[in-house]
Amino acid sequence: MIFHQQSSGPSRRLALCFRVATRIAGLALALATLPQCSAFKPAHKLVPGPSGAIAAAPLSRGRVAVLAGDEQQKGIFIVDTHSGQVMKSFGVTRESTGITAEGDDGPLLVSVGGIGRNGRPFGAVERWTLAGTKVQVIPMPSEALWMTRTLDGTTYVLIGQGDDRSAVAMDVPSMRLHAPINLDADAKHPELCRLGSSDYLAFSGGTQGTIVVREIETGIIVRSSVVADSPTCVDGKQAVFAITKSFAARTIAVLTLPGLLQASVIPASNDASALYQSTDHHLFALNSTARSSNVEIFPDDVLDVKAFATAGGPPR
Repeated sequence: MIFHQQSSGPSRRLALCFRVATRIAGLALALATLPQCSAFKPAHKLVPGPSGAIAAAPLSRGRVAVLAGDEQQKGIFIVDTHSGQVMKSFGVTRESTGITAEGDDGPLLVSVGGIGRNGRPFGAVERWTLAGTKVQVIPMPSEALWMTRTLDGTTYVLIGQGDDRSAVAMDVPSMRLHAPINLDADAKHPELCRLGSSDYLAFSGGTQGTIVVREIETGIIVRSSVVADSPTCVDGKQAVFAITKSFAARTIAVLTLPGLLQASVIPASNDASALYQSTDHHLFALNSTARSSNVEIFPDDVLDVKAFATAGGPPR
């Protein structure tokens, strides 16, 4: 027969005190490390948007105009990123492909492109008020596929037919067109950037879909080896931000100048589709699926260029 030895009273109390002290120490350690853990998860602000979001145009006072829809119908939704409410919505041409704002308070310019009933491609840029009235239409030489932001009274319209792509400068508010600039075949999502004292067109180009930056005045081109999409810039940051895609995730690549080398990555939503700069110089992403979308505003600390190698300045 085996007799189980029973602990004496003092030994039992000693073991109980040891367990309590261990739990207290563990709790103290967890509380001490909690702020450090949370630092790895910046509180990105997510603002709900319409389903099927295609493109966006930042406006003043935290508003964003979102172009959304499908092949049958398109609309523009004015979203207040402070309250998360849709302030205004209205229907636009169903062949709409991109959007920009002439100024921080509008009006809006919408690119339109498609194939007509006669089988021929058509393109245009339409001017819309924030109240939802179409006030002007400017025909384009081919399908209008995208629009850059407006900078100092100029925006660029991506036009193309087949794989051919060009960017056409448009003055606003006159809507006067300039000679097209030839881009890579099948170039996508160009953006107008100011890096240093020069203006550039950044786009995803070529058969590989790498990021390309072209200085507008000189025509000098710098090509990155990074495969990414929807490049953009943030004023005051000597870097290009673009969405990289993998099988399971999407991130934002930070490409430093002058060589467009990838210096860092920023975690992003798996639904990230386009990047923009807000009117108060913050980076935000349009995350979109056929059923939902949101605007994700990134905190400034993730864009801190002190961590990037920017001593070389803009490309030359």
